[in-house]
Amino acid sequence: MRNAKRTLLITGSVLAGLVVCVLVLREAGILDVHLYKSALSASQFASKSDINPGPEKHFSYTLTIKRGSQVLERSVHTWDNLPQMEIEAVIEEPVYSGSYSLPFVKSFTMTYRCTFDTTSSPTARKISGEIKGEVKATFHGLCTTGKAKELAFGEAKKQVASYLRQQLDM
Repeated sequence: MRNAKRTLLITGSVLAGLVVCVLVLREAGILDVHLYKSALSASQFASKSDINPGPEKHFSYTLTIKRGSQVLERSVHTWDNLPQMEIEAVIEEPVYSGSYSLPFVKSFTMTYRCTFDTTSSPTARKISGEIKGEVKATFHGLCTTGKAKELAFGEAKKQVASYLRQQLDM
């Protein structure tokens, strides 16, 4: 009887230690196991200025979206063989608020800011502006903090790219 209790106690302690170890390794990103349900919603507002647009409504451009100095996306849009204008959008490091470090439930808001500007233009045309927005994120299940933040940032990047293409392709 005494040995059975001792064996049960040791087995329970080992299993609890193993569970804690797996949780720590998963949250640290060393053990990449994800099984979660997520809900992401985004909202943003933007301002844009278009200086010296000239007679052409449409134009060709290369759009580069960056996070700091890292290029996230680069796309080329041509219109009727017009010369290319270079436009660069830089998303600043986002600010996270809420509970994003809990092991099984993460509910947080990510606030982001993006500025865009013409870096070179064959004409006098200059496009610039700013986008501010937020992503509300909720995760239930096994999802690391890093993965949750990565998915929220991916949603912000998608929203920024969509807005810029919509505004530039008018």
